[in-house]
Formats: sequence, structure tokens, C-alpha cells
Amino acid sequence: MLGFIYIMSNPAHPGLLKIGQTGRDPEIRRKALSSTGVPQEFVIEYQALSSDYEELEKKIHRKLSDVRLSKGKEFFKISVPEAINITRDEAGNTIEYEKIFYTSPEELKKLKEERKKQLYIKEEEKRKKEEAKYPINQRKEWIKLLKKNNSNK
Repeated sequence: MLGFIYIMSNPAHPGLLKIGQTGRDPEIRRKALSSTGVPQEFVIEYQALSSDYEELEKKIHRKLSDVRLSKGKEFFKISVPEAINITRDEAGNTIEYEKIFYTSPEELKKLKEERKKQLYIKEEEKRKKEEAKYPINQRKEWIKLLKKNNSNK
């Protein structure tokens, strides 16, 4: 039977991940969890469609028993990349589809720097187009006129 293994985080609980399973769309599960009195909504970090997802969840939970917050709860003190790798290892070839939503802090920093670079390039292109509209000699004449007008005041 097909179903999903999901990894979710919650900004209200940094360092903890909820690792569980659902026979429905993980987004439906996320919304249900987010309406249970938690201060902030859960965030889906990873989902994998797998055959025999219920047994896979048990295997993952057994593997993560030493980082489990409390027995009977699906919360674990583990990083997202580690949880994804363990899920993949335990699943073997039973994953039919997977999607990673997680973005590491390093990737976020890199994306921010790239956006900043692109903005600089666009501004530089805009400036060059404006300069191209008016030849350098004309700009020099305008500067002389401005200086002359300011000195006459």
C-alpha cells in the first residue's frame, strides 16, 4: 500500500523534527497538526511516497530511538539532512517519489548573495544605458554649466 513518510519542523521547536507517516497528502497532515494548538505552523521539509509506508515509519523510528524526544511521540532531535539520509537508507528501493523542501542556512546565504549580485548587475546595466544616452562631451558641458550657475549665486 502506498503512503507518505514526512519530515516536518516547527519554528516554535528548533532542533526537533516530527517524522511520521500518512496515507493522505502530507500537506493535509501538516494542516491538521498545525491546528492542534501549536504556536506556529509546521513546515514540510521532506516527503517520500513509499510502498509499505507504515512499516517504514516503524523502522525509521527504531533507528532514531536514541534521538527520540520521548517514547510514543514522533519528535526527534536530529538535523533535516540526517533524517532524510536515514529515511532513504531504511527505505531502500521502496521510495517511488520524494521531494525535498528543506533549504540549509548555507544555501539560503548563497541564494541571498546571488540575488544581491543580480540586483547589482541590473543597476549597473541601467546606469550604463543612461550614460549611453548622453555622450561624455555633453555630460562635461552640463557639469560646466552647473558649476557656472552655482558660482553665480
